[in-house]
Amino acid sequence: MIAAGSARSDNKVLPTSMYRPARYFFVAMSFFFLIISVLGFVPSYQAMYNGTRRFSIHWFAHVHGALMSAWLLVFITQSLLAEKGNLKVHRQLGLFSVGLGAIIWISMWIASARALIGFNPQVGHFLFDVLIIQFYGIVLFGLFFPWGIAARKDGASHKRLLFLATLVLMQAPIDRMHWLPGLHAALYIRFFYWDVLLILLFIYDWLTLKRIHKVTWIGTLLYVTAQVAVTMAWSSPTWHKFWFNLLSQFLESA
Repeated sequence: MIAAGSARSDNKVLPTSMYRPARYFFVAMSFFFLIISVLGFVPSYQAMYNGTRRFSIHWFAHVHGALMSAWLLVFITQSLLAEKGNLKVHRQLGLFSVGLGAIIWISMWIASARALIGFNPQVGHFLFDVLIIQFYGIVLFGLFFPWGIAARKDGASHKRLLFLATLVLMQAPIDRMHWLPGLHAALYIRFFYWDVLLILLFIYDWLTLKRIHKVTWIGTLLYVTAQVAVTMAWSSPTWHKFWFNLLSQFLESA
């Protein structure tokens, strides 16, 4: 988020009339990500406080949620600053976003570990499958976020990489939208709702570049590879047994 949109290298090839409809794409998507998060998490919190769901939420889950919310707000702010050309403030806030992104990545590990340790599931429990999805997000965010920071001098690549990093975080709210048709009927349907957001980036590339940006292609390849790996490991007795044994040894030593 240090310099998203600061380099207009992908805009100069466009006729003005073609560019204008798509120039607010990243701003619009930043707000859309926030809406998705609200739709996914607010009903869960309401159910908890209304007593319709009988489970308690560990305090760290609230911290983790606050960090994710902060990331979305920073993403919105950075997108607006870049679009308005206020690059000085954009870069200053970018220094904060570097630290925030690192803390979020660490919190993703802590949240995953805490859930397993707190519930101490049996070997066949679905939480070991949830762990696969969590690893999916941890690995991809851990790739796109630092890559996006490293590519901050290339605005076209930078803003796409930060978009891809933020897209990773949409997994959790989408998984909570139980009203989406067939969401939990099959794993590929869950990925479909996720990948629709990625398809929007392809549309943006085509409208603005008349080609697909290399970062979009590479990001898609990484997403698809991770999704295939998750599908192969899903409900795998070997996966369940490995993590169950590891968790058991950890709890015994503790």
